[in-house]
Amino acid sequence: MAIELVCVFVDNTISDTAYVATPWVWAVPSSWYKRIIWVISWPLIGVMFVTVPDCRQQRWRRWFIVTFVTSILWIGVYSYLMVWMIAVVGMSAFVCLVYPCILVIILSIVIAIVLYYAKRQQNSNTQYKHISALSIDDLEVLAVNT
Repeated sequence: MAIELVCVFVDNTISDTAYVATPWVWAVPSSWYKRIIWVISWPLIGVMFVTVPDCRQQRWRRWFIVTFVTSILWIGVYSYLMVWMIAVVGMSAFVCLVYPCILVIILSIVIAIVLYYAKRQQNSNTQYKHISALSIDDLEVLAVNT
């Protein structure tokens, strides 16, 4: 079933002599992948069908301003929801991926500082020596000395 719209431009004015077919929004597509996309987008199609008047139809032709305003409102609502969802996903990715990496870096810096001061305390009777490399064995020295 198709809804027909009358619209032909004659001398820059609209004439009611030709019909342009518009697709019916509840028609189920024939191919399986288009059907899957249609089922996924069905809630959006339903909300739009109920809240936005179709000014292509003859009975809603004078409601084009309402169609325009409600379309802009829905674009704003969808934009807000997408930004909010991206913020939630981004924060989840930060907490799950970036935050542990930051903790590992901070922990490794703290361990390096502890090892540095442990090595320095071990060599306190001699003059200050620059430690070029630290190892896990230095932690055993710190544990034995305390």
